[in-house]
Amino acid sequence: MRPRTPTSLGAATFFTALAMLVYVLLFPGFALLWDNIGQNLPALLEVHRQMREGQLPLWNPYMWSGAPLLADPQSQALYPFAWLVFTLTGPDHVRAFDLQYAIHLALGGTFFFLYLGSLGTTAAGALLGAVVYALNPTSCGSGTGFTNWYTTFAWIPLILYGIERARTGSARWLGLSGAAFAMQLFCGLPSSSPRTPHCFVVPYAAARATDSATTHRARTAVAGAASVACGAALAAVLAFRRTTCGRPPSAPSPRRAASGRYPSPGEGSPRWRSRAYAACRRSRRTPSRTSASCRASSLSSPSPGPTRSGSSSAPRAFSASC
Repeated sequence: MRPRTPTSLGAATFFTALAMLVYVLLFPGFALLWDNIGQNLPALLEVHRQMREGQLPLWNPYMWSGAPLLADPQSQALYPFAWLVFTLTGPDHVRAFDLQYAIHLALGGTFFFLYLGSLGTTAAGALLGAVVYALNPTSCGSGTGFTNWYTTFAWIPLILYGIERARTGSARWLGLSGAAFAMQLFCGLPSSSPRTPHCFVVPYAAARATDSATTHRARTAVAGAASVACGAALAAVLAFRRTTCGRPPSAPSPRRAASGRYPSPGEGSPRWRSRAYAACRRSRRTPSRTSASCRASSLSSPSPGPTRSGSSSAPRAFSASC
């Protein structure tokens, strides 16, 4: 059963308003905890910096002796919503993950409403189920520090919605499921996205093929596998890796080399974390619990080595002021 367009638009408006309320009422930097401050923020800052300079973010020179950036799904280098939030929250990007959480709250709720509507649920029942899905404790808890979790969860209902539409309609809806799974791969953890096929999509499609209302049983039976294969093909660029024999992929310009801002081989992990410290320091209104997390992270990180210019880039100023 296809949900009526006015009802779907009303649900999208409701969840957009709910997301805006969450973003406005919660304190700035509420999502800068746990992995977001220590791993995800510096990775996305480097992605945004390289793209702003017109470079394809293939390589991260600030981590270990260099590491793939585009090929790491946690960096979200190919995730459009990551581009959007870092563009809108410049120049310090302190609220980037706050905005990303709010956007995916709206997406997850709207997609789940569409999915329940395709099952024939009433508008009130679909709205209630969507609210429970969008505000479930796992998503709310991970929203404070694990961006790859809640961004992954938001796309699951859209994958199932595409299978439901293909079950009684055109096979083209499987393309929607495949695109949603590709978005999962672009934004999610390598340990989370692969669980979607064998825990949700493939068993779900096989079970729905036995339903008496299914008009295309053979198509529905393979719909899960087809959606996964389509999504994997769309996200195949993640398999591309850049090998540089331990060196950054391109030599720094003379100006950057003279400034000492470009890491040398073997240097980088401390400076990699200090990019997050510097961004967090610019948020003067961040409450104490975020500040305590920043101080704990800075105290546990090793002291960075000297840069090419001989100066040290230690984040001690951050731990004192955050």
